[in-house]
Amino acid sequence: MYKTFFAITLLLTINTIKAQSKAEKLDSIFTLLHQSDRFNGSVLIAEKGIPIFEKSYGFSNVEQQELLTNNSIYKLNSISKQFTAMGIIILKNKGKLKLTDKLSKYIPELNFYKNVTIQNLLTHTHGIPDYDTLFEEKWDKNKIAKNKDIIKLYKKYKPTKRFNPGEKFLYGGIGFELLAIVIERVSHKLYNDFLTENIFNPLKMENTFDYHRFKHKTIQKNIAIGYIYSDSLQQRERPEFLSYNGEVKWSNGIYGSGNIHTTTSDLLKWDRALYNTKFISKQDLELIYHFTQLNDGNSINYGFGWWITEKEGIGKVVYHAGNSNGFETHFERHIDSDKTIIVLQNFDATTPAIEVIDAILYNQPLQFVASRKKIQLSENQLKKFEGNYAINENVIFNIFIKDSILYAQLSGQSAIELIPEAKNKFFVKKVDVQFEFIRDENDKIVKMNIFQNGNKMEAIKQ
Repeated sequence: MYKTFFAITLLLTINTIKAQSKAEKLDSIFTLLHQSDRFNGSVLIAEKGIPIFEKSYGFSNVEQQELLTNNSIYKLNSISKQFTAMGIIILKNKGKLKLTDKLSKYIPELNFYKNVTIQNLLTHTHGIPDYDTLFEEKWDKNKIAKNKDIIKLYKKYKPTKRFNPGEKFLYGGIGFELLAIVIERVSHKLYNDFLTENIFNPLKMENTFDYHRFKHKTIQKNIAIGYIYSDSLQQRERPEFLSYNGEVKWSNGIYGSGNIHTTTSDLLKWDRALYNTKFISKQDLELIYHFTQLNDGNSINYGFGWWITEKEGIGKVVYHAGNSNGFETHFERHIDSDKTIIVLQNFDATTPAIEVIDAILYNQPLQFVASRKKIQLSENQLKKFEGNYAINENVIFNIFIKDSILYAQLSGQSAIELIPEAKNKFFVKKVDVQFEFIRDENDKIVKMNIFQNGNKMEAIKQ
């Protein structure tokens, strides 16, 4: 009965919003998403720096029934990387370091990682493995780890590089966690103090800082608490209370790749600063937004803490998202038309709203899916999708079955479950990604299309 009612409501909403203003359309969509438990957070949409829509939906603290406001502060997760990258650019411009400098110059304890440069760390082309596996085996989980502990354990156990610098691209956090240490050793200041002095204070980002709730043992005013849905409990819970999320606490002292906290309005200030040549030169912007070049000449659409793409009818877009500990964040800048999309959530209720926002901003036809329905496929049907699918020779998905469930996995990354919604289409629970398998005239699967936030990537089956 609820599903039928929701479907009717969805159709009525889409038909109604045709005559509304952009702000009214956006509010209709996010209200519907919130009502269907698909959104809990804050949204800010701006055109040429002027907010055309700004609103918050849901709870900041479920236990205390505290409502989110436009002043609520969210953990940015991987959006934090762009601030670490800017810290490195600032030090470069002060003549304190070069992007070609070796990591060992600043962290000699890791001199066994030969020829890794600062630029390799910025672009995920360093080959150094993330800390997760090593710490899971060797770290005392009763202690909160910090970046200095990463260096101690890496020095002791010397985890093997996955590849030589510049050979491949492998997204992760360790490069930016090491860059945070570089910032501290070069500037002789704490990471948060350096960013505050050189970025947050000059830009009047008064509610932006590096923050660690468990290390600091306090919940700061206006901080939104993250919540994850538990299948066993049939409700959302703070991740630190879930048995499979022990890492939430012991890794809480690590910084550089994910612990910057901020508000939607402060992120808009950051957005405006990136158009201001007094804050950053055109040459540095080109560096930040430049495709990463691998040793073999292939390029990856990642710069210094930013993904870079072209959207049809929109032009150049730079963006980043974050996803951990119940927080889902998305920050997107449309360079050619000067539009800004900021969506911050403290529930793991991923929404497909980015494509909808694009459609509303550019008066495009509105195609909106507020919820996706799982269908059943047999194991024999799923087996046909197994194999390796290459976006390029360095970025390859392995599609495989385990316990009658289909998974997708990038080399060095965690596997994600693919949930069938049609014969050849799958979706992912915690991130807004859809996979579509393409067959030839003989019904043989030849490639896979990956859709995320309005972007499409093609992966050829090997």
